[in-house]
Amino acid sequence: MTDIEMLAHKAGKKAARAEAGFYERPGIDEIRRSIDHTLLSASSTKEDIRRLCEEAELYGFAAVCVPTIWVPHARNCLKGKKQKVVAAIAFPLGALPLKVKLAEIEWARENGAEEFDVVATISDIVEENRQAVREEFQAIREATLGRCLKMIIETPLLNDRQKVLCVNMAEQAGVDYIKTGTGYSGSVTLYDVAFLRTVASDSVHVKASGGIRNLTTAGILHALGADRLGTSKATEFIPLPQ
Repeated sequence: MTDIEMLAHKAGKKAARAEAGFYERPGIDEIRRSIDHTLLSASSTKEDIRRLCEEAELYGFAAVCVPTIWVPHARNCLKGKKQKVVAAIAFPLGALPLKVKLAEIEWARENGAEEFDVVATISDIVEENRQAVREEFQAIREATLGRCLKMIIETPLLNDRQKVLCVNMAEQAGVDYIKTGTGYSGSVTLYDVAFLRTVASDSVHVKASGGIRNLTTAGILHALGADRLGTSKATEFIPLPQ
């Protein structure tokens, strides 16, 4: 059995145990504080973003995740509030020249983004081009000037070896989070979160995103080690604070 096969076996057992209820699931307030309240629709309006921010404050979510163009408006809506503004960079494909991604990050940073969810160049990962992945992760890390960085790697499109590559490059670059996906390539799986958490050191966190539509799924993903959860459905399954 190879090292990656051993990691996969361990992650599979973790996912199965969590789904069966053998891991202690977090309380509702812990889940609430892990939510990135997300709106990444092409048809989003100024009023939609205002409502998103209002809901994030009302429910006590961690942050709002919005298209880059809406960062200034979201920052204004959340002025003086504890919720962070997350810019979705190179969304949803990640298929942009690095200098374009860096320019988008700079614009978002200068206009109020406090965190960055950046879609990696997935083709480089699939081709296992270690140098290209390393250079991209490092350049993006530098461009964020120490603010929270989540690299989106589209786990539904990757094999386990490619996921290990992403984690290794994230650790070397000082990336804060590996994010499972955009939701455009498939939903997050329990196995993927368990695998990423098994591979990663404590320095790299995991954000789960894509298809999180109920409290049970959110709780299991959190129990498996995803301490941030990206979803547009949170207000449908998270109750208002008492």
